[in-house]
Amino acid sequence: MRHRFDFETPNHRGALERFAVRLRRAGAAEAQWPLRFSWNRLPGMPPDPSFPVRRRRLLALEGEEVRGAVNFFEHQLWLAGCAEPIAFVWPNGMISESVADQAYTTVAPALLRAALKRQPRQMAFAPIGTEQAISKLLISHRWRHQPVPVLALPVRSARVVRELRRLSRYPKLRIAGRVAAAVGLISVVDLGLVGLRRLCCPRDLRVDEVDRFAGWSDAIWDAARPFYGALTRRDGAALDCLFRPGDQRLIRLKVSRGSRLLGWIVLTMRDYIDDPDFGNLRTGILGDCLAPPAAAGALIASGVARLAPMGVDLIVATFSHSAWIAQSRQLGFVPVPTTTRLFTSMAIAPLLPQLSSFHLTRGDCDGPLAYEQADEGGTSQSDDAGRRE
Repeated sequence: MRHRFDFETPNHRGALERFAVRLRRAGAAEAQWPLRFSWNRLPGMPPDPSFPVRRRRLLALEGEEVRGAVNFFEHQLWLAGCAEPIAFVWPNGMISESVADQAYTTVAPALLRAALKRQPRQMAFAPIGTEQAISKLLISHRWRHQPVPVLALPVRSARVVRELRRLSRYPKLRIAGRVAAAVGLISVVDLGLVGLRRLCCPRDLRVDEVDRFAGWSDAIWDAARPFYGALTRRDGAALDCLFRPGDQRLIRLKVSRGSRLLGWIVLTMRDYIDDPDFGNLRTGILGDCLAPPAAAGALIASGVARLAPMGVDLIVATFSHSAWIAQSRQLGFVPVPTTTRLFTSMAIAPLLPQLSSFHLTRGDCDGPLAYEQADEGGTSQSDDAGRRE
């Protein structure tokens, strides 16, 4: 079966709708995916094909019909000692008609090869472990992979114990919850967290909530970049494409000490409802952040201080850099079992430093939120995209 591969245009809308109908008729869980538009753009503005941080979608076509798709998120990576960044791609959201019809089992491998032909330097970062079909596909193409730490801070520990349904996998959270329950901390913030906030948020620390990054955050980007072995582009222009101004699901904090900018942190929340893992917990998420490593603790503490009064039960973060992990541990976060892994293609793996010097967060790849809807059809978010537990 021969396919051709093209980037999505508005002319493909009808074929994507038919693709969605076929998946829905087969009862596929991915039936909503074809109608999620993957362009990354500012509200009211068309996508800019010249901008180096952009999302496109690569389609596998048979005649006029769409048989598969993958989000093709083009980005830039800065490596220590290099004057210029390298281009690479985060691929995510791959779907093929094989979930509805086994006659199309060759679509996903062919789509991956087509994507790698367009950009051989690729990384995938998601909670997919090594046993899912996409993981096995990447491994079969000789991609390397390694786990990325996920950390959690129980805010209302007794509620976490009651609601976290896979608690047997989290012994440190279980111990903290039992202590909290023993002293009656059922509906109030844990005393340890109150003390933590008083201890770790110095009086000279100023935290301002902002609605965009352009105009002020480039100074942080320039100051922080030399301290990391690798990090993806996080200047103001890129950040406002990834964390769109006007998106009320995000909290953007600018953190200063006196008159000196330290860094920024992006927060969001998720309310779980009868989730098989998280029950009915309200979870705060440290979505993305940037500062020189020495200021990591101030950034994390500022995020915790902002989320705690909002009724969150648990705060989670994903960090790969050793300084961010160490300072989050000092603030009470504990590592939890995770399937989150970084997969790297053959062309980019040899270029990367050790993971402990790579600044990866939940903001990388598909971001801390679900896939966003940028047109007038389909669904605004996915149940699974952006989740990094």
